[in-house]
Amino acid sequence: MKFLRNIAPVMAPAHRPPTFFTSATSLLICFAYSSNIGSSQTRSYVRSPDSFNLAINGDGNYPGFLDIIDDYGRTPAGNLARYYTGVSYLHLGKFQEAIDYLEDFSTDDLLLGPVAKGALGDAYAESGNKEKAVKLYVEAAEFNPNSFTSPIYYLKAGKMYEVLGNREKALAVYQIIKDKYAESNEGRTIDKYIARLNSAN
Repeated sequence: MKFLRNIAPVMAPAHRPPTFFTSATSLLICFAYSSNIGSSQTRSYVRSPDSFNLAINGDGNYPGFLDIIDDYGRTPAGNLARYYTGVSYLHLGKFQEAIDYLEDFSTDDLLLGPVAKGALGDAYAESGNKEKAVKLYVEAAEFNPNSFTSPIYYLKAGKMYEVLGNREKALAVYQIIKDKYAESNEGRTIDKYIARLNSAN
């Protein structure tokens, strides 16, 4: 799953879940795509297929995300469970299931919004629909312009434009990173991407 990078435990404060989300398994799946936050042991556990399956289906003592969707429908809890279910399926390599649940999730939260769009982009990329993926990466970058998530998704968009053979659009999004987000992790290395494309001209 080459388009998936750097999972870290994090939760948007505006989306702190009700008490049935507070099992150990569920908390470990409360993550977003970001830089390396948290211990390597935590990241290793979160990537375990067993932990994703347990979070999706529950363990008899705590409900899984699918149970929460069934029980709470279109409430905020049910909506958030769709996000967690989609991202869990994404990391299990079940890309169509990931797309189905992430497409069904909606939010205007400024932190979770771009992360959810980026995850959906990853699911489309892994399923082979790169045109849809790059569109979602740009939407993720522009959802809430900031120096944390925007350069991450602009970089993903640029790389995907390169895969699609669109050098001009790749250069354009790389230039956005250089001009607006030079102090970000991506901004500090963006010159090499720009130079490589220019040298290939």
